[in-house]
Amino acid sequence: MLLFIASEIMLFGSFFTAYFFVRVVNGIPWPQPPFELPKFVAGVNTAILVTSSFTMHWALQSIKRGNRAGLQGGLLLTFLMGLV
Repeated sequence: MLLFIASEIMLFGSFFTAYFFVRVVNGIPWPQPPFELPKFVAGVNTAILVTSSFTMHWALQSIKRGNRAGLQGGLLLTFLMGLV
């Protein structure tokens, strides 16, 4: 597990470093003018991701308390948000 976490840190670290050099060091605007980053779509996806983590937490806390219906509801909501 530690090896997996270390590899993820190196992967995303290299992505952020490359982004930094493309965006800041070169001084070239990115993405180039005819293209635009989809900020609305990224915001919606981030909201879904954060909300699904809350529903997963709800499911985990429900099963710790012995509430099977809460577990099933939380997992179902998390699954449905994953399909979106």
